[in-house]
Amino acid sequence: MEKYFDAKDMRNVIDDIEWLFSGYREHSDGLISCYEKYRDNELFQGELAEASKQFIDKRQITQAKAQVAMQQKLLGMYKHALSSFHEKVDKAPDARVDLETLDMVNRDLQDIYADLDEYVRYIEKVVKLLQARYGFLGIFTMPNFQPALDTFTALCGGDNPRSGFIYDLMQKFINYDEEECAYADSLNFEQEIDDENDKIQAATNLLDSYSTEGYKRDVSIVKHSEKKNEKINNVSIKNAKSKFSGISHDMVEKYSSNWNIELGDDEWTTADILYWKTKGGDDFLFKKKSNYVKKYNDVIKDAAKKYDIPEILLAGIVFNEFGGDPLWIDDVAYNIRAFDWSGNDTIDKMTITKRPELTSFGNLSIQVRRVAEMYGYDPKNLTFDQAKEIIADLKDPVKSIYIAAAHLSDLRNIDYAGVPLGNLDDAMIRDIATRYNRGPDISLDEVHKDTSYGDCIFLHKEEIVTALED
Repeated sequence: MEKYFDAKDMRNVIDDIEWLFSGYREHSDGLISCYEKYRDNELFQGELAEASKQFIDKRQITQAKAQVAMQQKLLGMYKHALSSFHEKVDKAPDARVDLETLDMVNRDLQDIYADLDEYVRYIEKVVKLLQARYGFLGIFTMPNFQPALDTFTALCGGDNPRSGFIYDLMQKFINYDEEECAYADSLNFEQEIDDENDKIQAATNLLDSYSTEGYKRDVSIVKHSEKKNEKINNVSIKNAKSKFSGISHDMVEKYSSNWNIELGDDEWTTADILYWKTKGGDDFLFKKKSNYVKKYNDVIKDAAKKYDIPEILLAGIVFNEFGGDPLWIDDVAYNIRAFDWSGNDTIDKMTITKRPELTSFGNLSIQVRRVAEMYGYDPKNLTFDQAKEIIADLKDPVKSIYIAAAHLSDLRNIDYAGVPLGNLDDAMIRDIATRYNRGPDISLDEVHKDTSYGDCIFLHKEEIVTALED
């Protein structure tokens, strides 16, 4: 029954999103204007020019407008939730409803009502007895407890627990919550994102498959360049593979197929974030973290064994990373960055966002580029299918644990290559964990300047070990 809503906090969230959206909208409008100028430029003539204009129109412009529309839709969902709450539950601008607390108060008041009702009956019985025995002395006035009983009845239902002001408020809130969940589901954001990605891929294929008899020479030049680039990429990928542990998408698929775990209540949701920030505090957060480690403790042990790293290191990373920002934020960030970096070199120079492959996904917050490197892909030139594959792997709780284990093995080899598992002490584990947060490219001396991330594992070591052993 942990359902909670704070109108003031929701208003603040909406204000923050509106501010971010206005900045993105202003930036995207400039990019769309650039794309439209190219599309409408009559100096570019011929079949290839028309094909490229279609590409610009169907991919760049359409994608940009779709991103704006989806963000507007997301903002509308939050506004709908707030206005619907004021309309159906409570009109006060700072209203706050906690279903668990209301239920507890209602049950307490019903207990008080039951005790009062029993006491009233006892008093009435005593008064009647006194009147029967001593009525000759005068008239006994019967105390009137009915107003108090009526008040309790109106408030908590009295003898009927499924009535009263508090019960009605709870039902209003439950109905509101169900209706808003249904409304959010009806918006079908995930399907809409998939549909847009399909459209983008179709537009990309438009140019990839385009060729005519009249452009054989141009096509042959392009193919020659592609073969040259392919050779260069193969060399770079070969070199990259030598730096990283043996892991691939197929291996991750194979490892994860051994497990069938339902996340259930241990999932980190937007509701959890609101509860954590407004009421639950760190006790709630750390309990959720421990439960997540406990849920996947066997997976963690298996992944740690496969990549020859300490269980406490991998479990500590899982504990540290779980919780925080809502997972849907990753999709928003990636799509914004992918759009910003989808233009030509001239337009990309105006980009103010980070490259899309720097986006972190999943409960373990691993960057797309790190997985691309481990899989042997070129991070800056990921195909649509490669990016989709990596993101899906990172969003999967089990797969992400194996990916994190492989990444930690690579990080271990930066400073402690060849050190047997049993000889990795707490200081070394702290350094490896800190690199997970700060990256592989800095020196060990730089790592030692701030090891707070790695230290956090040992601050919560008892909780982590307990969750591993349960």
